[in-house]
Formats: sequence, C-alpha cells, structure tokens
Amino acid sequence: MHLQLRNRFEALEERKKAFIARIKALPVEAQSHRPSPNRFSPVEVAMHLALSQRASTEAAKKLRPETAKAMHPRPTFLYKQTVANLKAANRWLPTFGARVPSAGSTLDQAEQTWDWAQSDLKSLLEWAEHPQSVVTKEFPFGVLSAAQLLDLFDAHLHYHEARFPV
Repeated sequence: MHLQLRNRFEALEERKKAFIARIKALPVEAQSHRPSPNRFSPVEVAMHLALSQRASTEAAKKLRPETAKAMHPRPTFLYKQTVANLKAANRWLPTFGARVPSAGSTLDQAEQTWDWAQSDLKSLLEWAEHPQSVVTKEFPFGVLSAAQLLDLFDAHLHYHEARFPV
C-alpha cells in the first residue's frame, strides 16, 4: 500500500475506534435512543457508517484491478457536492435507502460490520499503486481514485462526528 494511503487508512481506523468508544461511553439507553423519529440513534449511526462503507467497498470489488489501471478518476458533480456537504456538516442530509440500518441493530453488530468494511477497504487500497489510482466505479459518484474514496469516507465520518450524539 502506498505510504500516503496507509497513513490515511490508519487515521480513519483510529477515528472509527474513537467514534465507537464515544457511543460505548453513553448510558446504555442513550446508545439506542432516537432523538426524533426520522433521526438515527448513535448505534444506528455506527451501523449506517458501516453499511455505507461496506456498500462502497462491495461496488469496488466489481472493478478488476487490470481494468482500473486503464481508467482515470472522474468523480461526478454529485460526488463533489456530497463530500462538500458532508464536510460542512451544517444541515441534516438524507440517507440512501440501502444504507439505512435495520431496526434492532446492536453496537456489537455495527462494530463488526464496520470492521469488515475496513478490512475490505484495506484490501482494496493494497493494490492501489498511488493515491490517484482508480479503485472504484460507483453510482452515483463516478470513477474514484483511492484518495477520493478515502475523502468520501473521511467526510462522512466527519459529518457524524460533528453531529454526535445525533
């Protein structure tokens, strides 16, 4: 793995652990409390982050490394707008349906799912020769480099860190 990607991956992993620890530090009843019917509980936020990352890494698995090497990053306007909105973290943003956690998820399940997603991400980054290597072609975000995929995950986690405890 390229050194810059390794450093970013490790930083993301540490932030994931810290986010889970923040949830564990809450009283048990607060961990699964929804602040309103259309907002996620802290446990649901962790599962949502895990599901989102897992969906992106699953999409990336469909792109063969030899095909990716012939491609150039081409993020869509929607990708750029999404990352900007997540970084701003100044308003509620909607969630794609497949990234909505099922009712009754536990923190252990969320943590395990997120660990799997991180493991998949690490494997994906292993074959990226440099940060601008294409690693995924994901609707609706376009063709993304390793750095852009990490930017998306970083911005998404930032959004929920800034809005914690939801």
